Amino acid sequence: PKYGKIKLSNKDNPKLFNFAKVGLGTMGVITEITLQCVERHKLSESMWIMDVDQLIKQRNELLNSYKHCKWLWIPYTNNKVVVIASNPINCDSHFEALYHSMHHHELECQKELRQLLSSKSNENIKDNLSFADLRDLLLGCNDAKDILDTNWIKQINSAELSYWTNIANKYKQIDYCENILSFKCGGQQWVYEICFPIMKYHDDNNNNNNNIPIEIQFTQDLLKEISDNNIAAPSPLEQRFTSGSTSYLSPAYNNDNTDDAFCWFGIIFYLPTSDQQKRRWISNEFHTYSRILDSVADKYGAVGHWAKVETHYLRRNERDELQKRLKYRFGNKLNEFFKIRNKYDPKGILINDVVSDFFDI
Repeated sequence: PKYGKIKLSNKDNPKLFNFAKVGLGTMGVITEITLQCVERHKLSESMWIMDVDQLIKQRNELLNSYKHCKWLWIPYTNNKVVVIASNPINCDSHFEALYHSMHHHELECQKELRQLLSSKSNENIKDNLSFADLRDLLLGCNDAKDILDTNWIKQINSAELSYWTNIANKYKQIDYCENILSFKCGGQQWVYEICFPIMKYHDDNNNNNNNIPIEIQFTQDLLKEISDNNIAAPSPLEQRFTSGSTSYLSPAYNNDNTDDAFCWFGIIFYLPTSDQQKRRWISNEFHTYSRILDSVADKYGAVGHWAKVETHYLRRNERDELQKRLKYRFGNKLNEFFKIRNKYDPKGILINDVVSDFFDI
């Protein structure tokens, strides 16, 4: 606001540019942007169902041999995880056949989900529903009366694991990147996601913490807290991986330019009802769940995805903890950010309640 229109780039003003990329809307208003893109391409995707021991053994290969990799943990299923990984591929001839073969098997793989839904509902279940549609219907049975019943959630999660197990046995998909990397999330939902650094390659000779990779140990810690607190946690707990960022306030900022990677971990609660009282109950339970995630995340130096931290639900001591967490993660970069922000917006025109909660300004 103070200096009018400014053009930024990594070449002409790299420091200001790398702050502005994740400036939380406090440094100015972007009016024009140039993005570097990649050509549309196809990916070949595979899927496996693993337990923790299998995942530990294959972890290095998964994170170092595939361009894209994510793990979908299903609570209350004895540490079972859906592993999905893909690589770019040059392929034309078998593209349509592989794509359509998956749709042919979908109905068969949904058997347990459909049986569970039939036990709760007398309505006709359409054949064209996706597994995410079926999960929404299960969670929303009787206007979501049982959505916070942990025993009911366990049944849904077990049926979903059966779906993933069934489809993994037949799964090999080739499709355009935007289709492979998208995900059937379902209907309205609460989500919260945190990020922390990991080693791209785990040293099997390291005896610390029982030689369990940090991101897997994190998940084990959280799953234990979910069980101990009887959280009605639906599937999935999504774990994905990225390289570091050059944006100074990105949760994945790589401040020492090492070859480390970053783990992003997300939790979810669904909102399959329009009843305001039930939505409030679900929201309250989710924010309790989020605080449990934060308590585990603090042990790993994690911070929340900026756009998914709901500060208006925080009590005073929780806001204090959030501010300490951010100061610990970003250190001196945060002080630099305050100086630059004050220079370009000295009257605080762009400060809002959320930013004020983040930084006590």
